[in-house]
Order: sequence, then structure tokens, then C-alpha cells
Amino acid sequence: MNIGQFYSRMRQEVSGYSNPSREDTSAFLIWFLVNYFRMESQDAVDSVCDHTNDKGIDGIVVDE
Repeated sequence: MNIGQFYSRMRQEVSGYSNPSREDTSAFLIWFLVNYFRMESQDAVDSVCDHTNDKGIDGIVVDE
């Protein structure tokens, strides 16, 4: 796989978490939480807090 194919595949996978009200960075964070931390999709969406004036915090996950 070359770098162009990698970028294309990543965009395709992350686009599954995109919607008109969600930034691309939030969609990538959701993708990351689902694929790396193996969270359920809805739990990953609920964990994202990537907004203006969020003091650099993009998501919060509490491992009980």
C-alpha cells in the first residue's frame, strides 16, 4: 500500500463517522476511539467534546 492508497482508505473509513454538524477532526477521533480503544460507536460519539473554547480537550473517556 502506498501513501496515496493509505490516505484514500483513511478518508473512506473516517467518512463513515462524518455528518454535516461534525468537524472532520471529531469524526477522526470517533474513528480512533472505535478502532483503537474498541469502544461502541455511540459511546465514542458521546465521549467527543471537540468544540470552540474547550481548552484543548477533544474527548473524555472514563475507564471504570
